[in-house]
Amino acid sequence: MYRNQNCKLRNGVKRQVIFLQLLTVGFLIILLGTEYLVRAGFQDEMLLCSMMSFLVIWLVSPVEDHSRTLSVDEQARYKKKARISSFGYEFMVQTIYYIWKPAEALYAASAVNAVALVLILGIVKNKKIGYRPAHICRK
Repeated sequence: MYRNQNCKLRNGVKRQVIFLQLLTVGFLIILLGTEYLVRAGFQDEMLLCSMMSFLVIWLVSPVEDHSRTLSVDEQARYKKKARISSFGYEFMVQTIYYIWKPAEALYAASAVNAVALVLILGIVKNKKIGYRPAHICRK
């Protein structure tokens, strides 16, 4: 029994390392795409994507998982924290874009886009495995 637990741990750790590597490569691809779009002159469109990503974070977060369910209190607390931090970050992006340099703001906006993408992927994963969060079942 001890040997099986170690195998599960090693496989889980290996999966986490692979996931982190894929996430890093994905974020680098987002940054390279941002660089291309900045040079091509799509700053206003990217700022619009940042605002839509902020709206996704505002409406969807937090996304719970089958391995970590959230109580009603945790749901409310994390929703409040996510809304405050995303509002602050989006305010910073907008301020930098209009006052200072648009290109630097768009690199910061790509982080907002990546967070929204991860939230959407979490929802898709939950739907794919058939997991229905408890707060949705209670309504």
